[in-house]
Amino acid sequence: MILTDIKHYLQTRKQVSVQDVARHFDVDTQAARGMLEFWVNKAKVKKTVLDSSCGDQCVCNIQDQTELYEWNAEIDGISIDIR
Repeated sequence: MILTDIKHYLQTRKQVSVQDVARHFDVDTQAARGMLEFWVNKAKVKKTVLDSSCGDQCVCNIQDQTELYEWNAEIDGISIDIR
């Protein structure tokens, strides 16, 4: 099951971006985000959103958000039912 595969991937890699997961499992970014959000909702994964931009000196106005996901090792031993 891919949710379990994502769990093992996160436990091994410690911290990944949504793009890493999408590439690794050959799914689109929205699908990867949805599967990661399953684990976030179960409090098994911590999500961090980093905002980055070129800065005040730049005129390009490019802003990017990077979503990082990290397995929550603090509650790793607590089992959940995947339904």
